[in-house]
Amino acid sequence: GSHSYQHFYMGVSDPGPGMPDFTARGYVDDQQILHYDSKTRRQEPRGDWVQRAVRPDFWDRETRSLQGWQGVFQSNLVTLRYRYNQTGG
Repeated sequence: GSHSYQHFYMGVSDPGPGMPDFTARGYVDDQQILHYDSKTRRQEPRGDWVQRAVRPDFWDRETRSLQGWQGVFQSNLVTLRYRYNQTGG
């Protein structure tokens, strides 16, 4: 049968205490398989089968990519705040 893969990115301009300002999650069908956030700065598998399904260097490569996306989102949030003259909240 067919399957779906979805990857979601979210940046938050003013996260609450202990909350990350950037997260990324990957899903196959409705099951989360990947997680990254700005607190750990590391992409991690969700589920043993995911860990075994790819080579170990995959996680390092994907982590570097998501660290780059984190920077893009942070820059975009600064730009949006400037354009809409929002300083907080």
